[in-house]
Amino acid sequence: MDIKKKKKGITASVVIIALCSIILFFTIGILGPISDKNSGNSVGIESIASATLNSAYGSLHHGSTYRYTDYTKVEQAHSGTITNDTSVVVVDSTKPHGSQENPYVIDSITGWNAFSTDMGDTTGGITNYGKDKYFVLTKDLDFNGVNFKPVQRFDGNFYGLGKKFSNINYDANAKYSGLIQEGNGCLFSDLSLKNYTYYNVGSSGAFIGKCSKATLLNCHAIGEIKREVSIGNDLKIGGLIGYCDIPINQTPDDVYVYRCSSDLSIKCYENNMPYDTAFGSILGQVLYNVKATILDCYGNVTAD
Repeated sequence: MDIKKKKKGITASVVIIALCSIILFFTIGILGPISDKNSGNSVGIESIASATLNSAYGSLHHGSTYRYTDYTKVEQAHSGTITNDTSVVVVDSTKPHGSQENPYVIDSITGWNAFSTDMGDTTGGITNYGKDKYFVLTKDLDFNGVNFKPVQRFDGNFYGLGKKFSNINYDANAKYSGLIQEGNGCLFSDLSLKNYTYYNVGSSGAFIGKCSKATLLNCHAIGEIKREVSIGNDLKIGGLIGYCDIPINQTPDDVYVYRCSSDLSIKCYENNMPYDTAFGSILGQVLYNVKATILDCYGNVTAD
């Protein structure tokens, strides 16, 4: 749902998201308060020894296992055909680092910053914005008092393993903002954001600012987005993803959101609202050839 406004301040009036030549499928299951909505299917590391550092990233111990929400099981789990929507990976350190069997491990803020740098520098060791690579988060990261460094673009796979980011505060002052500013084919699973605040945004979501294709599985966010000064950009804000768009002449893409939740507070103190303004509890605005599917999600948004 969108909240549209073009005058000083924001009055919360909820309308259906305006669609432009798009198929938008919403199947929302109201699931109650924000929590892990994985039907009791626990995710995370089931067996792990100490990570061994490899370049900027750690590695999971050979023979250990981790569990994640599996996109290939979503439709069956949603329809009730199966009751477990997770899969287990047995770690094989003989596989290339960054593969699903031997993922890159992020276990510190330093590791997250290295990840952010790598995704912004396509000439480094990890190219193509992490496309076809796998990253896992093995520890909760608290950014209280720490400058948060968002990812410029990410097209790979990020398994949160039931961990969370907390106390993120950053002044975006950018056209797109979120954990990642832009994504084209990225996947996030089993990750939570708690107590985040993004300032002076254009298109913004807790996880992704703008995308043409993305998958969010069992991801949850509680926080606020503030616009205090004019930065010359449209205002498109979603609880999880801000703006979904793809040029008309390109092949249609999908945005898929499953078992996710968002509790978002929006505050705008700008004197002159931008021309195009759209708000939504899960997605901010969806345009053109993007098909958005939302299954078994909960969203709440308030605006001032």
